[in-house]
Parts: sequence; C-alpha cells; structure tokens
Amino acid sequence: MDISKIPTSGLMFSWLISPDGNGTEIKAGEIHSLVLQESESIWLHLNYANTQVQSWLKSSHQLPDDIVEILQEDVARVRQKTFTKEGSAHLIFFSDFIKEFNEQYADEIVTLWVIRVGNVLITLRPHPVESIDKLRSMLSIGRFKPKNIGDIYSYMLDLREDMLHAQANILMDRMDQLEEVIIRGETLPEHETLGRIRIKCNRMRRYFSPELTALNHLIRNKPDWMTDENHHEVLEFSEKLSVLVQELDHLYERAKVLQDEQSAHIAQFNANNLQVLSIMTVIFLPMTLLSGIMGMNMEDLPGLKGSFHEVMFLMIVAGISMFAYLRIKKII
Repeated sequence: MDISKIPTSGLMFSWLISPDGNGTEIKAGEIHSLVLQESESIWLHLNYANTQVQSWLKSSHQLPDDIVEILQEDVARVRQKTFTKEGSAHLIFFSDFIKEFNEQYADEIVTLWVIRVGNVLITLRPHPVESIDKLRSMLSIGRFKPKNIGDIYSYMLDLREDMLHAQANILMDRMDQLEEVIIRGETLPEHETLGRIRIKCNRMRRYFSPELTALNHLIRNKPDWMTDENHHEVLEFSEKLSVLVQELDHLYERAKVLQDEQSAHIAQFNANNLQVLSIMTVIFLPMTLLSGIMGMNMEDLPGLKGSFHEVMFLMIVAGISMFAYLRIKKII
C-alpha cells in the first residue's frame, strides 16, 4: 500500500512497527518520505471526520471498493469481513468509548474502523476514543513494544476490555446502592434512576454483543498477520467479552426487577395516602353537612337561635360517631 499520499491534516498518529519491538513514532511531515522495509509495518491513525481523509479514501484507490463503500455508508451491523483486491484487506468494526477529557470514564459509544492492507494498519474514528488514546500513551512511554500488526490489534482489545470492566463495575456499584435504598424503603434520588441504568446496559449489549460473532470468526479463521500468541490473546478476550455481555444481561434484569419493585413501592405509598385522605373526608363529611345546614340564612330553621356550643357539640358527636363506625367495620 502506498502511504505517500496520506493526508497529513487528518493523520492523528503513526507508529513504525519493527520486528524487534524497537518501533518509533513517525511525525506527520515525515510520512510521505518514509520507505518501509519488507520486515516493517506501520500503524496510521486517521480522523475520519477530516474531509481530506474522506476524499483520499474515495479517490486514492488504495482500499478495495467494498471497504470504501461500507465506510461511507457506516454499516455498523457488519462487524467483520475480508476483501480481496490486488492482495488481501481486512476490515473490522470496533465499538469504543468516546474520550472525555474531563471525566475518568465516558459512556458514549462510537464506531472505530480497523483496516489492515498488507503491512499497513489503519484505524479511523469520527471522535477521539479511549482505547486509541491509551495505546498512544503506552507506545510513547515505552510500556508497549509491538513487533507486528497483530500485537497492535490484540492490545487494543485488551485496553478496551479494561474499560468495559470499569463501566460494568460502575453500573454494578450503582445497582448495589439502589438496591439498598429500595430495601430501606427510601426515595431514590432523581439522577439515580433505574431506567437510566437499563438504557446504558441495553446500549452496551447492543454495541458489543455482535462482536462475539466477529471474534469467533476471526478465531476460527486465523489471518496470516496474526501470530499464535495474538490468536490466543484474541481467544481470551472473546471469552472475557462473553462473560461481560452476560453480566450486562444480568444487570439489565436486576434493574428491571428493582424498577418493578420501586413502582410497587410508589403505588403502595400513593394508595396509603389516598386512603388517609378518603378516611378524613368521610369523618368530616357529617360535620361539613351540619355546618352547611346551620349556615343557611333562614329564620325558622330549627336550632338556628341556639347556642354556638350546642352546634359544635353536635358536630363533634357526628365526627366521633363516624370514626367509631369506621373502626367497627375495620376500615381503619
């Protein structure tokens, strides 16, 4: 693949991969003059939101037409497919978390495209993503020394697995706290709603569950750019991802059960309040009727010229009588 015409304005990061692990970062101004040795590979991370990158993908004919078409259509349902055109090309759809610079963990999910053509690995993203940001940091400080393209790919999976675990742990901690609140019969804070947790679980399941099928296909059909060690790492990640998806399913069901329990608590609370109001209305009904009658402006109304205390006595007796009747009938 010819990388001499890569648009530098959309090149976010590039790393020369050496078989001895002593790779180096290639600056944007050096990419056009770089000549790759036969044993070397390169990773190019591009900003897909950049218009020059989009134009290069359409007009350079460096990638198979099918891949370019899928990138333009943003077909996120297709998680993995192999294309052949003057050699082999591999396209993988990732789901990754948006990099939030003011938060420890973001929960917005976007698509990351991973394309391998020959000895060139290209990643495309419309927004900054967590796994790529951490991968760049590990490379820059020398904590990760890839020897081939497969090392880059498997390490991206490993970094994303850590973030998935972190997100799942945050949701589980919130769920545990909300369970304790509901068990104690307390009112839930407005921002800690079970509905939001269910939505997050469902969104993560929807994005990451299809990747199990793609990973299983990759495991069964090991590509030539993946070593046995890379293959084993992908297998481990597939098993971990399967467990995480099951945990998300469990969290979703727990949230659903707790939401039903919360609704039952609220319904019972409202019913109790309504019962109290109804009882108070019934008790005061005779007194209200009596006060209404005595308030009529009629001269010959019996008891109208009587004592105020007598009228109050009748009202109290009526209220007590109604209360006693409700107690006898075991209504209260």
